[in-house]
Amino acid sequence: SQATDRVDFLRHLTHCHVRLARLGAGARQLLVGLARLARRDEIRFTQEMMAPPPLLPDGPLHLRDKASWDVDLIVDDRWWARIDVHPGTEIDATAYRACDLYFKRCIDRRQAGRTEWPKLRPYTLVYDVVDGGIDGYEAARIAAKPIPLPRRAAQLARFIAGCLRREVGAGSRLTSEDLRAMPDPGRDPVALFMTRVWDPDEHPVYGLSNGDELRAMNAMRAQCIRALRRELGPRFEGGLQRTPYAVREYGDIVHETVAEGSRRRFVEAVRRHPVCVTTMGPQRSNGFKFAEYVALSRSIAAERVPTEIPGRFTEPGNYLTFTSPDGCVDRVVRLLEDAALREAQMHANARYFEDWMAPENLARKLVDAVSQRGTWSDPVAERPLAAGARS
Repeated sequence: SQATDRVDFLRHLTHCHVRLARLGAGARQLLVGLARLARRDEIRFTQEMMAPPPLLPDGPLHLRDKASWDVDLIVDDRWWARIDVHPGTEIDATAYRACDLYFKRCIDRRQAGRTEWPKLRPYTLVYDVVDGGIDGYEAARIAAKPIPLPRRAAQLARFIAGCLRREVGAGSRLTSEDLRAMPDPGRDPVALFMTRVWDPDEHPVYGLSNGDELRAMNAMRAQCIRALRRELGPRFEGGLQRTPYAVREYGDIVHETVAEGSRRRFVEAVRRHPVCVTTMGPQRSNGFKFAEYVALSRSIAAERVPTEIPGRFTEPGNYLTFTSPDGCVDRVVRLLEDAALREAQMHANARYFEDWMAPENLARKLVDAVSQRGTWSDPVAERPLAAGARS
Protein backbone atom coordinates (compact mmCIF):
# COMPACT_ATOMS: atom_id res chain seq x y z
CA SER A 1 0.00 0.00 0.00
CA GLN A 2 0.99 3.63 -0.34
CA ALA A 3 1.13 4.01 3.45
CA THR A 4 3.54 1.09 3.77
CA ASP A 5 5.71 2.39 0.95
CA ARG A 6 5.80 5.76 2.69
CA VAL A 7 6.92 4.24 5.98
CA ASP A 8 9.65 2.25 4.23
CA PHE A 9 10.81 5.38 2.42
CA LEU A 10 11.01 7.43 5.61
CA ARG A 11 12.85 4.63 7.39
CA HIS A 12 15.78 5.05 4.99
CA LEU A 13 16.09 8.81 5.49
CA THR A 14 18.63 10.39 7.84
CA HIS A 15 16.94 10.62 11.22
CA CYS A 16 17.38 13.96 13.03
CA HIS A 17 16.11 14.10 16.60
CA VAL A 18 16.26 17.26 18.72
CA ARG A 19 15.94 17.67 22.48
CA LEU A 20 15.35 21.07 24.02
CA ALA A 21 13.88 22.70 27.11
CA ARG A 22 13.30 26.29 25.98
CA LEU A 23 11.33 27.53 22.97
CA GLY A 24 13.75 30.40 22.51
CA ALA A 25 14.24 32.60 19.48
CA GLY A 26 17.91 31.61 19.16
CA ALA A 27 17.05 27.98 18.33
CA ARG A 28 14.24 28.60 15.84
CA GLN A 29 16.58 29.18 12.89
CA LEU A 30 17.81 25.59 13.08
CA LEU A 31 14.40 24.12 13.95
CA VAL A 32 12.76 25.85 10.98
CA GLY A 33 15.50 24.49 8.74
CA LEU A 34 15.05 20.94 9.98
CA ALA A 35 11.27 21.20 9.52
CA ARG A 36 11.72 22.40 5.94
CA LEU A 37 14.10 19.55 5.14
CA ALA A 38 11.59 17.08 6.61
CA ARG A 39 8.75 18.48 4.50
CA ARG A 40 10.94 18.01 1.42
CA ASP A 41 11.62 14.40 2.45
CA GLU A 42 15.33 15.06 2.83
CA ILE A 43 15.37 13.91 6.47
CA ARG A 44 13.12 12.32 9.08
CA PHE A 45 12.66 14.82 11.91
CA THR A 46 11.51 14.10 15.47
CA GLN A 47 11.64 16.29 18.56
CA GLU A 48 11.43 16.06 22.31
CA MET A 49 10.64 18.73 24.90
CA MET A 50 12.57 18.29 28.14
CA ALA A 51 11.90 19.72 31.58
CA PRO A 52 14.18 22.73 32.19
CA PRO A 53 17.17 21.79 34.31
CA PRO A 54 17.25 23.28 37.82
CA LEU A 55 19.06 26.56 38.29
CA LEU A 56 22.58 26.15 39.62
CA PRO A 57 22.98 27.70 43.07
CA ASP A 58 26.37 29.24 42.41
CA GLY A 59 29.15 29.61 39.86
CA PRO A 60 29.41 32.08 36.96
CA LEU A 61 26.16 33.98 36.56
CA HIS A 62 25.40 32.91 33.02
CA LEU A 63 26.11 29.23 33.60
CA ARG A 64 23.39 28.96 36.24
CA ASP A 65 20.53 28.87 33.74
CA LYS A 66 22.51 28.21 30.57
CA ALA A 67 21.52 24.58 30.02
CA SER A 68 17.90 25.54 29.33
CA TRP A 69 19.06 27.48 26.23
CA ASP A 70 20.75 24.51 24.56
CA VAL A 71 19.54 22.22 21.77
CA ASP A 72 20.79 18.68 21.35
CA LEU A 73 20.82 17.26 17.81
CA ILE A 74 21.11 13.48 17.50
CA VAL A 75 21.66 12.14 13.98
CA ASP A 76 20.75 8.54 13.15
CA ASP A 77 20.73 7.63 16.86
CA ARG A 78 24.52 7.74 16.74
CA TRP A 79 26.05 11.21 16.53
CA TRP A 80 25.27 13.88 19.10
CA ALA A 81 25.88 17.62 18.81
CA ARG A 82 25.24 20.29 21.41
CA ILE A 83 23.97 23.54 19.89
CA ASP A 84 24.72 26.26 22.45
CA VAL A 85 22.87 29.47 21.51
CA HIS A 86 23.37 31.22 24.86
CA PRO A 87 24.93 34.72 24.65
CA GLY A 88 27.47 33.88 27.36
CA THR A 89 30.89 32.42 26.60
CA GLU A 90 31.05 29.63 29.19
CA ILE A 91 31.10 26.07 27.88
CA ASP A 92 29.08 23.28 29.47
CA ALA A 93 31.99 20.97 30.25
CA THR A 94 29.78 17.98 31.04
CA ALA A 95 27.97 18.17 27.70
CA TYR A 96 31.24 18.87 25.90
CA ARG A 97 32.80 15.65 27.17
CA ALA A 98 29.78 13.57 26.10
CA CYS A 99 28.98 15.02 22.66
CA ASP A 100 30.67 14.53 19.30
CA LEU A 101 30.67 18.23 18.35
CA TYR A 102 29.87 21.34 20.38
CA PHE A 103 28.59 24.32 18.38
CA LYS A 104 28.65 27.62 20.25
CA ARG A 105 27.17 30.98 19.36
CA CYS A 106 29.59 33.15 21.38
CA ILE A 107 33.19 32.03 21.85
CA ASP A 108 35.95 33.67 23.85
CA ARG A 109 39.25 32.39 22.49
CA ARG A 110 40.84 32.77 25.92
CA GLN A 111 38.51 29.96 27.05
CA ALA A 112 39.01 27.86 23.91
CA GLY A 113 42.56 26.57 23.73
CA ARG A 114 43.45 24.06 21.00
CA THR A 115 44.18 21.16 23.35
CA GLU A 116 41.26 21.85 25.67
CA TRP A 117 38.37 22.22 23.21
CA PRO A 118 39.12 20.33 19.95
CA LYS A 119 35.42 19.52 19.42
CA LEU A 120 34.31 23.17 19.69
CA ARG A 121 32.93 24.84 16.55
CA PRO A 122 31.58 28.37 16.03
CA TYR A 123 27.85 28.44 15.37
CA THR A 124 26.30 30.66 12.75
CA LEU A 125 25.02 34.23 13.11
CA VAL A 126 21.73 33.87 14.97
CA TYR A 127 18.45 35.67 14.36
CA ASP A 128 14.79 34.98 15.11
CA VAL A 129 12.94 33.43 12.18
CA VAL A 130 9.80 31.32 11.79
CA ASP A 131 8.29 29.18 9.05
CA GLY A 132 5.38 30.30 6.90
CA GLY A 133 1.80 29.31 7.63
CA ILE A 134 1.10 27.38 10.82
CA ASP A 135 4.22 25.34 11.52
CA GLY A 136 3.04 21.98 12.82
CA TYR A 137 6.44 21.20 14.29
CA GLU A 138 6.43 24.42 16.35
CA ALA A 139 2.84 23.74 17.46
CA ALA A 140 3.89 20.24 18.53
CA ARG A 141 6.74 21.66 20.62
CA ILE A 142 4.34 23.97 22.44
CA ALA A 143 1.85 21.15 22.98
CA ALA A 144 4.61 18.94 24.40
CA LYS A 145 5.93 21.43 26.95
CA PRO A 146 5.94 19.96 30.47
CA ILE A 147 3.64 22.68 31.86
CA PRO A 148 0.00 22.65 33.03
CA LEU A 149 -2.59 22.15 30.27
CA PRO A 150 -4.20 25.62 30.62
CA ARG A 151 -0.86 27.31 30.05
CA ARG A 152 -0.14 25.12 27.02
CA ALA A 153 -3.56 25.91 25.57
CA ALA A 154 -3.00 29.64 26.07
CA GLN A 155 0.42 29.47 24.41
CA LEU A 156 -0.98 27.51 21.47
CA ALA A 157 -3.73 30.10 21.03
CA ARG A 158 -1.15 32.92 21.01
CA PHE A 159 0.97 30.95 18.55
CA ILE A 160 -1.92 30.47 16.12
CA ALA A 161 -2.91 34.13 16.43
CA GLY A 162 0.66 35.16 15.68
CA CYS A 163 0.75 32.91 12.60
CA LEU A 164 -2.48 34.43 11.30
CA ARG A 165 -1.17 37.97 11.85
CA ARG A 166 1.96 37.10 9.91
CA GLU A 167 -0.10 35.83 7.00
CA VAL A 168 -1.70 39.29 6.64
CA GLY A 169 1.61 41.13 7.01
CA ALA A 170 1.33 42.06 10.68
CA GLY A 171 3.01 41.07 13.93
CA SER A 172 6.62 40.29 14.78
CA ARG A 173 6.83 36.73 13.42
CA LEU A 174 9.03 36.94 10.31
CA THR A 175 10.17 34.20 7.93
CA SER A 176 13.55 34.04 6.25
CA GLU A 177 11.79 35.28 3.13
CA ASP A 178 10.53 38.34 5.06
CA LEU A 179 14.09 38.96 6.22
CA ARG A 180 15.74 39.11 2.81
CA ALA A 181 16.54 41.97 0.47
CA MET A 182 18.50 42.33 -2.73
CA PRO A 183 21.80 44.25 -2.51
CA ASP A 184 21.14 47.89 -3.41
CA PRO A 185 23.96 50.30 -2.50
CA GLY A 186 21.90 53.41 -3.26
CA ARG A 187 23.09 56.65 -4.84
CA ASP A 188 22.80 58.97 -1.80
CA PRO A 189 22.73 56.55 1.12
CA VAL A 190 21.71 57.35 4.67
CA ALA A 191 23.06 55.32 7.61
CA LEU A 192 20.75 53.76 10.22
CA PHE A 193 21.24 52.97 13.91
CA MET A 194 18.09 52.32 15.92
CA THR A 195 18.53 50.62 19.27
CA ARG A 196 17.45 50.66 22.89
CA VAL A 197 18.94 51.01 26.37
CA TRP A 198 18.21 48.95 29.47
CA ASP A 199 17.50 50.25 32.99
CA PRO A 200 20.06 48.52 35.23
CA ASP A 201 17.74 48.90 38.23
CA GLU A 202 14.92 47.03 36.46
CA HIS A 203 17.19 44.50 34.73
CA PRO A 204 20.04 43.85 37.18
CA VAL A 205 20.97 40.66 35.31
CA TYR A 206 19.41 41.29 31.88
CA GLY A 207 20.98 38.92 29.38
CA LEU A 208 22.99 37.76 32.38
CA SER A 209 25.00 40.98 32.38
CA ASN A 210 25.35 42.93 35.60
CA GLY A 211 24.38 46.56 36.13
CA ASP A 212 27.81 47.97 35.35
CA GLU A 213 27.96 46.11 32.03
CA LEU A 214 24.52 47.39 31.06
CA ARG A 215 25.51 50.97 31.90
CA ALA A 216 28.63 50.68 29.74
CA MET A 217 26.59 49.18 26.89
CA ASN A 218 24.00 51.97 27.18
CA ALA A 219 26.70 54.63 27.21
CA MET A 220 28.39 53.28 24.08
CA ARG A 221 25.12 53.21 22.17
CA ALA A 222 24.23 56.74 23.22
CA GLN A 223 27.69 58.13 22.41
CA CYS A 224 27.64 56.55 18.95
CA ILE A 225 24.22 57.99 18.17
CA ARG A 226 25.24 61.47 19.32
CA ALA A 227 28.48 61.33 17.32
CA LEU A 228 26.70 60.13 14.18
CA ARG A 229 24.04 62.82 14.47
CA ARG A 230 26.65 65.50 15.04
CA GLU A 231 28.98 64.50 12.22
CA LEU A 232 26.56 63.22 9.57
CA GLY A 233 23.44 65.35 10.00
CA PRO A 234 20.87 64.36 7.34
CA ARG A 235 23.01 61.42 6.22
CA PHE A 236 22.12 59.61 9.45
CA GLU A 237 18.83 58.38 10.89
CA GLY A 238 18.57 56.80 14.29
CA GLY A 239 18.01 57.04 17.99
CA LEU A 240 16.81 55.18 21.04
CA GLN A 241 13.52 53.41 21.49
CA ARG A 242 11.24 55.47 23.74
CA THR A 243 11.05 54.11 27.28
CA PRO A 244 10.77 55.99 30.59
CA TYR A 245 14.43 55.20 31.33
CA ALA A 246 15.61 56.36 27.88
CA VAL A 247 13.66 59.62 28.17
CA ARG A 248 15.04 60.25 31.66
CA GLU A 249 18.69 59.42 30.92
CA TYR A 250 19.07 60.08 27.16
CA GLY A 251 16.13 62.30 26.23
CA ASP A 252 18.06 64.18 23.54
CA ILE A 253 18.44 61.10 21.34
CA VAL A 254 15.12 59.28 21.78
CA HIS A 255 13.75 58.61 18.28
CA GLU A 256 10.21 59.86 17.79
CA THR A 257 9.16 56.88 15.63
CA VAL A 258 10.56 54.07 17.76
CA ALA A 259 8.02 54.17 20.55
CA GLU A 260 6.77 50.59 20.30
CA GLY A 261 9.87 48.90 18.93
CA SER A 262 7.97 47.00 16.23
CA ARG A 263 10.27 44.47 14.67
CA ARG A 264 8.44 44.61 11.35
CA ARG A 265 8.80 48.40 11.18
CA PHE A 266 12.46 48.09 12.10
CA VAL A 267 13.10 45.61 9.29
CA GLU A 268 11.40 47.93 6.81
CA ALA A 269 13.67 50.76 8.01
CA VAL A 270 16.71 48.53 7.47
CA ARG A 271 15.57 47.85 3.90
CA ARG A 272 15.58 51.61 3.21
CA HIS A 273 19.13 52.16 4.50
CA PRO A 274 22.13 50.57 2.73
CA VAL A 275 24.48 51.27 5.68
CA CYS A 276 23.53 49.97 9.14
CA VAL A 277 25.25 50.24 12.53
CA THR A 278 25.23 47.98 15.56
CA THR A 279 27.04 47.71 18.90
CA MET A 280 27.71 44.79 21.22
CA GLY A 281 25.09 43.61 23.65
CA PRO A 282 24.99 41.86 27.03
CA GLN A 283 28.01 39.67 27.77
CA ARG A 284 29.85 41.21 24.79
CA SER A 285 27.78 39.00 22.52
CA ASN A 286 26.95 39.13 18.83
CA GLY A 287 23.31 38.78 18.05
CA PHE A 288 20.08 39.24 16.23
CA LYS A 289 20.41 42.77 14.81
CA PHE A 290 23.80 42.02 13.27
CA ALA A 291 22.47 38.80 11.75
CA GLU A 292 19.40 40.61 10.39
CA TYR A 293 21.67 43.13 8.65
CA VAL A 294 23.50 40.24 6.97
CA ALA A 295 20.24 38.53 5.99
CA LEU A 296 19.00 41.80 4.47
CA SER A 297 22.24 42.28 2.49
CA ARG A 298 23.25 45.51 4.21
CA SER A 299 26.64 47.16 4.47
CA ILE A 300 27.63 47.07 8.14
CA ALA A 301 29.62 49.02 10.74
CA ALA A 302 29.80 46.96 13.94
CA GLU A 303 31.43 47.30 17.32
CA ARG A 304 34.15 44.67 17.60
CA VAL A 305 33.26 41.59 19.63
CA PRO A 306 35.82 38.80 20.21
CA THR A 307 33.91 35.81 18.91
CA GLU A 308 34.18 33.36 16.04
CA ILE A 309 32.00 33.32 12.92
CA PRO A 310 32.16 30.22 10.70
CA GLY A 311 32.87 30.30 7.00
CA ARG A 312 34.38 33.17 5.09
CA PHE A 313 33.19 36.24 7.00
CA THR A 314 35.86 38.93 7.04
CA GLU A 315 36.65 42.59 7.48
CA PRO A 316 36.36 44.60 5.24
CA GLY A 317 34.72 42.00 2.97
CA ASN A 318 31.50 41.71 4.98
CA TYR A 319 31.67 44.53 7.52
CA LEU A 320 33.86 47.17 9.22
CA THR A 321 34.50 47.21 12.96
CA PHE A 322 35.03 50.01 15.47
CA THR A 323 35.93 50.30 19.15
CA SER A 324 34.88 53.90 19.93
CA PRO A 325 32.26 56.47 18.90
CA ASP A 326 34.82 58.31 16.77
CA GLY A 327 35.73 55.01 15.12
CA CYS A 328 32.04 54.37 14.49
CA VAL A 329 31.72 57.68 12.64
CA ASP A 330 34.87 56.96 10.62
CA ARG A 331 33.63 53.54 9.49
CA VAL A 332 30.17 54.82 8.61
CA VAL A 333 31.60 57.72 6.58
CA ARG A 334 33.81 55.28 4.70
CA LEU A 335 30.82 53.09 3.82
CA LEU A 336 28.69 56.06 2.80
CA GLU A 337 31.37 57.49 0.53
CA ASP A 338 32.82 54.31 -0.99
CA ALA A 339 30.09 52.91 -3.24
CA ALA A 340 32.26 50.05 -4.48
CA LEU A 341 33.02 48.82 -0.94
CA ARG A 342 29.39 49.25 0.07
CA GLU A 343 28.13 47.20 -2.86
CA ALA A 344 30.79 44.53 -2.41
CA GLN A 345 29.82 44.08 1.25
CA MET A 346 26.15 43.80 0.38
CA HIS A 347 26.77 41.08 -2.20
CA ALA A 348 29.14 39.26 0.19
CA ASN A 349 26.51 39.31 2.94
CA ALA A 350 23.84 38.02 0.55
CA ARG A 351 26.12 35.09 -0.29
CA TYR A 352 26.95 34.46 3.36
CA PHE A 353 23.26 34.35 4.24
CA GLU A 354 22.60 31.72 1.58
CA ASP A 355 25.56 29.58 2.63
CA TRP A 356 25.41 29.81 6.43
CA MET A 357 22.18 31.39 7.68
CA ALA A 358 19.24 30.36 5.48
CA PRO A 359 17.45 27.87 7.77
CA GLU A 360 17.36 24.89 5.41
CA ASN A 361 20.98 25.40 4.30
CA LEU A 362 22.11 25.81 7.91
CA ALA A 363 20.30 22.63 8.93
CA ARG A 364 21.67 20.65 6.00
CA LYS A 365 25.24 21.80 6.65
CA LEU A 366 24.95 21.06 10.36
CA VAL A 367 23.52 17.56 9.88
CA ASP A 368 26.29 16.72 7.40
CA ALA A 369 28.96 17.95 9.80
CA VAL A 370 27.55 16.05 12.78
CA SER A 371 27.20 12.82 10.79
CA GLN A 372 30.72 13.27 9.36
CA ARG A 373 29.40 13.48 5.80
CA GLY A 374 30.63 17.06 5.40
CA THR A 375 32.79 19.72 6.97
CA TRP A 376 31.66 22.72 9.02
CA SER A 377 34.80 24.69 9.81
CA ASP A 378 38.11 24.05 11.48
CA PRO A 379 38.26 23.68 15.27
CA VAL A 380 37.96 27.05 16.94
CA ALA A 381 41.47 27.33 18.31
CA GLU A 382 42.98 26.69 14.88
CA ARG A 383 41.15 29.51 13.10
CA PRO A 384 41.96 33.24 12.92
CA LEU A 385 39.91 35.51 15.17
CA ALA A 386 36.82 37.07 13.65
CA ALA A 387 34.45 39.65 15.11
CA GLY A 388 30.74 40.16 15.30
CA ALA A 389 28.32 42.55 16.94
CA ARG A 390 25.03 42.40 18.70
CA SER A 391 22.04 44.64 18.89
